[in-house]
Amino acid sequence: MTAPRLLITGAGGYLGSRLVRELAPHARVTGTYHRDRRGLPPCDAVPLDLADPVSVRRALGRRRFHAVVHAAAWADPDRCEGDPDTARRVNVDGTAALAAIAREQGSLFVYLSTDQVFDGARGGYGEEDEPRPCSLYGRTKLEAEEAVRAEADAWVVVRLALAYGWGNAASRSFTDWLVGRLTRGEEVGLFTDQYRSFLYAGDVAALVRFLLDKGIRNRLLHLGGPERLSRYDFGLAMARALGLAADKIRPIRMADLGPRALRGRDCSLSIRAILEMGFRPCTPAQGFQAMALERGLSGGPAPGPGGGGRGSPRARPCPVCGRPAHWEGNPSRPFCSERCRLVDLGAWVEGSYRIPGEPAEPPSEESGRGSEGES
Repeated sequence: MTAPRLLITGAGGYLGSRLVRELAPHARVTGTYHRDRRGLPPCDAVPLDLADPVSVRRALGRRRFHAVVHAAAWADPDRCEGDPDTARRVNVDGTAALAAIAREQGSLFVYLSTDQVFDGARGGYGEEDEPRPCSLYGRTKLEAEEAVRAEADAWVVVRLALAYGWGNAASRSFTDWLVGRLTRGEEVGLFTDQYRSFLYAGDVAALVRFLLDKGIRNRLLHLGGPERLSRYDFGLAMARALGLAADKIRPIRMADLGPRALRGRDCSLSIRAILEMGFRPCTPAQGFQAMALERGLSGGPAPGPGGGGRGSPRARPCPVCGRPAHWEGNPSRPFCSERCRLVDLGAWVEGSYRIPGEPAEPPSEESGRGSEGES
């Protein structure tokens, strides 16, 4: 059985690098980067400048992919407000160009969007709710969603909540910033009046696998954690779970930071649709346990579906069927049984997105700032 070919944009970034690491064992992955290769995991790497249409066309070139997972973006709201033209070229025009090429090649286009397409006036947003972004960043991501639906024949748009987990050498995460300050004994201010559905980063790759395995297409989906928390409460919970100094976290309000790009106060997401499809994202306790396992930290108990505690191998449900999982040596790739172990991207190649007449092998040929992190 031929392994599928995937193109992952932004492969040196926080989420993109994780997608490469998690999907590479199951597919032939090509990852794109802009200038900095430090965060790139081992993969076939190609340079890509989303603001340059020629670069976008060159990134795909003679290669053909079963799916394109588009994770690259200008994701800093303040940076977008400071340079709106570049933000639109990268986030909107670059996305549209990639989606059009995916259509030409018969590829599925998976677009990773954001909870920032909502204004945060009430929270609990479902896929049926009307987006009303309050920042330029959110507007560019919403326009990109519309471009994907217009340009791609087969697509999935996934709106992500604020993700947490370890970053890499080139792209530090909100988690790295928070853990770093607490480890150094520094005080940290976190918002008591901003709420999100904090998402364990490993669940993004797990959902991509789930979508491809199930052959899902032409759907808008929300992905976040199952709990609505303020940044302050989330920070306290993570510090306690990882054995850090929670007493160094102090409550602040959004207005305390002064002028900056607008952020919604409550951009929490309803994830009813993916739950009904059979995908179950981590609770914060389960995500913190996975982080502790990844870094060998002595985190506290994190009971999971199997009743596990400290270091439990059953602290997270299987993303395929929801039953208690064991870790298979990697907290982000749990499987519950031999049956689910076989449910991977290899089987998906036999589905509707096989590229007719393709060769067996590809041709030779790509933070935190102030008191808060990104978006």
